[in-house]
Amino acid sequence: MRDVKILLALAMMLLLVCGTKANNAADSKKKADTVVAKSNCWKTSSSPTVRFSQYYYDNWAKDGYTQVALTLGYIGTFTYTKPNYVWDSRIDLAFGFLKIDMNDDKIFDDSQYLRKSDDKMDITSTFSLKMKHNWNCNASVNFKSQFYDSYKFYADPMQEPTLISSLFAPAYLLTSLGFEYKKEYWNASFSFITGKNTFVLDERINPSDYGISEGNSYMGWGSYMRFYFKKDLFTNVNFYTRVEFFWEYQKELMTQTDVNWETTLEFKVNNWLSAFASLNLVYDADYSLKRQLYQLSGIQLNLDWHKRKKK
Repeated sequence: MRDVKILLALAMMLLLVCGTKANNAADSKKKADTVVAKSNCWKTSSSPTVRFSQYYYDNWAKDGYTQVALTLGYIGTFTYTKPNYVWDSRIDLAFGFLKIDMNDDKIFDDSQYLRKSDDKMDITSTFSLKMKHNWNCNASVNFKSQFYDSYKFYADPMQEPTLISSLFAPAYLLTSLGFEYKKEYWNASFSFITGKNTFVLDERINPSDYGISEGNSYMGWGSYMRFYFKKDLFTNVNFYTRVEFFWEYQKELMTQTDVNWETTLEFKVNNWLSAFASLNLVYDADYSLKRQLYQLSGIQLNLDWHKRKKK
């Protein structure tokens, strides 16, 4: 926990330093540009969603389990823009459950163990000080975890599932100081001063399963790169992708580089209904030397709160 406090304190210091420099720069230009004050504003968007998928089998030769999945999601973006700096935050949350008819008796199993279709907690906040030609220097904080217990289930229904993760077990806090190249639909961030803290705050989970050799937390320093792209490719077809790389300096480059890549393709039917397909690929050598893959598709109800500006 001491490492967590140090990392949080460092992140706050970086944000305060960048903020102080940006304010000083804004004050020096105040007399030269009288329109600056009127252009400052908040720009926010909130997008709650309900996702649904279903499979049904009855006397099907190829076999299969009848199942229903329901997922609640939320994506919120909050951007505060000034002539010399931008504070940009994104909240990405999702939680869903899955019901399966394991015995083919047309009754969903009433298990004490929750089967999840999705569980995501991803919060990012970035403070960028504008430079020249779309280049910025920035300080960024990212937090990832989950909401509820996750289990490994076995083919034998009589075998007890194994608990593998839970709330804040594991959780990842990443802070970085670097540079960013930003365009309208995409941006790329580079940092050679990045701290990644992994912590496990549930006594039921073995910290060594997530690369922690002592205590319940571990902090490593390394380099971080992130690429983000979001754009309507065609009318009512939106494409989003984000890929992150983290290389810890004390580990081998190729085999120990953490990768988190997520992509979503959304087909909008109207303002409240859309079809989607998403893919999330993760490589984390501290957990497994094999790649982790999660794919989801279905229909989605969009309960969007219209984008709005606050001046």
